[in-house]
Amino acid sequence: MKAAHQDYIDCAQGYLDKAGQTLIELTKAGTTDVIDLARKIEIEGFMVHATRRIDQIRRRVILGQTIAHEDKVFSIFETHTEWISKGKAGVAVELGLKVCILEDQHRLAA
Repeated sequence: MKAAHQDYIDCAQGYLDKAGQTLIELTKAGTTDVIDLARKIEIEGFMVHATRRIDQIRRRVILGQTIAHEDKVFSIFETHTEWISKGKAGVAVELGLKVCILEDQHRLAA
């Protein structure tokens, strides 16, 4: 199991290194287009997520450490996503965002 995870980490690190090289080349090219800069920022954000994920896999599987709940990210596209423990039969947990809907005496939601 550890060998398979290490192969995955090595592959992911290769892609991460390649993305880093691409960003270096884009910087050298001196892109000034707003769209290119937005894409560069988006790629950098995904690289941060990939770096964290590689680290967490290495720590959890290879080194046998426990990852603290607050360090876990459940969605890289919606980073506010939370792990919601339902405590119900059949659906123990869900991913989403806790909300609270209140109504006043006139049935207006807040």
